[in-house]
Amino acid sequence: MKHRFLLSVIAVILLTFILANIVYDRYQNTYVEDSNFYYLQQGVYTDQKSIDNIAASYITIQEEDKYYTYLGMTTDREIAEKIKKMYEKEGIPVYIKGGKTSNQEFLTELEQYDVLLKATEDYQETKTILETILSTYEETVQEDT
Repeated sequence: MKHRFLLSVIAVILLTFILANIVYDRYQNTYVEDSNFYYLQQGVYTDQKSIDNIAASYITIQEEDKYYTYLGMTTDREIAEKIKKMYEKEGIPVYIKGGKTSNQEFLTELEQYDVLLKATEDYQETKTILETILSTYEETVQEDT
């Protein structure tokens, strides 16, 4: 009788372990954890008319009753600081704002663009890379929402 009880307990523990692994594997494969990146914010506006006069190389995201304009994004805080200094030398104020997305495709591409951003010190090259990042963001992240 002791053997049957012991075998039953071992079988239940083993079955629980197997089921827990199955559930964990499925959860791990379907859940993508939010990852940090940084917006390079150019400004914030209260109405759409104010945005009509700004450069086309920005994107605008409406959050509640405000319109935020961004000139780029990066996953690296040091790169964000470098870009902020570049733009401020050109007379364009930049605010670094944290962001989150679960879109792994975008984050992977953003990390690749970060390699290019890290390697350049040229304002025009940086601006071109940031415009490409914004285009990628619009294609991958904004279309998902």
